[in-house]
Amino acid sequence: MYVGWIRLHRSLTDHWIWKDKPFTKGQAWIDILLECNHREGKFNQKGVLMICKRGESLNSLDTWAWRWGWNKSKVRRFLKLLQKDNMIELKSETITTRLTICNYDKWQTDRHADETEMKRKRNASETQVTPNKNDKNDKNDKKRIKKVLMKNSGITQEDIKQDFKKTTDIKTADPEYYYNTALDWSSSKGELRIDWLATVRNFARKDLKDGKLKCRGRPQQNPGRENLQQLGSRTHETESMKELLSNDRYDKSTGMPDFIKHKYGRNDTNSEKNGRHDTTSDDS
Repeated sequence: MYVGWIRLHRSLTDHWIWKDKPFTKGQAWIDILLECNHREGKFNQKGVLMICKRGESLNSLDTWAWRWGWNKSKVRRFLKLLQKDNMIELKSETITTRLTICNYDKWQTDRHADETEMKRKRNASETQVTPNKNDKNDKNDKKRIKKVLMKNSGITQEDIKQDFKKTTDIKTADPEYYYNTALDWSSSKGELRIDWLATVRNFARKDLKDGKLKCRGRPQQNPGRENLQQLGSRTHETESMKELLSNDRYDKSTGMPDFIKHKYGRNDTNSEKNGRHDTTSDDS
């Protein structure tokens, strides 16, 4: 057996699914609930001013028959059936029939709606809060943790070393170098942090990105653009020297390439080789 209830908007009667006729008995009962007043009002019924209270309808039998696609006799029999089951009360008026829904608040009440909405919000709130008590405690703990200078954080080089080992990209970074880098930066700038390990990792990763990662006991593995340019320049010079040595002619008497002989002079080179300096005078 179903329990609880739902709200139905009166605009349902304008929907295409509501237009098929004839209505079923269940559909006719829902239509009665939709047609009855939800608050008291006054109506001009064929020139007569009538008061229609909450949970009442002043529709005539002809009106119900038109709405449901029934004949008038079927409408009368159906309303008598509802009256017999204590669902409605009928009262003949001069120009119409007054229909009153019994226990209207049982079917439609703002109080129930408010209670249902409050229960829904409370249940949703409990569902959200209950499994996350630990998260709430963690948030409170974080609020109690204050930002500090690195020198007051208690972080050591060994902590940084072990932290680097857990990574895949900066595993070879020098913990001593990055410890001192972060320490100097914090002290000189007055920078405060909660998680200094994360800050040190950021220093190392920035250097890795720039090709300047300081590694433990070996050269960096990822040279940056500037270093590659320097390396290329040295390589070019070496290749140029090889080409010069391979292409230049040699002096047979000294075994010296011509470009060295022209730069230093043959006599200077021989004299230096014999451990003395030759001098040439005008009298020789």
